[in-house]
Amino acid sequence: MFIFKISYYNLFTVINFFTRNFLKNGANMKRNPIDQFMKDPDNKAKIFIWMTRAMIITTFMITIGVILFILYLIGVI
Repeated sequence: MFIFKISYYNLFTVINFFTRNFLKNGANMKRNPIDQFMKDPDNKAKIFIWMTRAMIITTFMITIGVILFILYLIGVI
C-alpha cells in the first residue's frame, strides 16, 4: 500500500511540474488550429477537393459492394 502512495505522489509531482513549466509558457494553444487553417482560401479549396474525391471513391465502393452483395444473394458468386 505504501508503494502505491509513493508512485501516486511521484505521478502528481510530474504532472504538477509539467503544468507549471510548460503550459504557462505558451505550450497550450488558445486559438483553434482548424480555424487558423481554414482562413486561407487555398487550404479551403484543397479540403474541398479532397472531400469531393473521398465522397466519389466512397460512392463507388458502396456501389460495388452492393452489387457484389446482390450477386451473392442471387447465387452468381
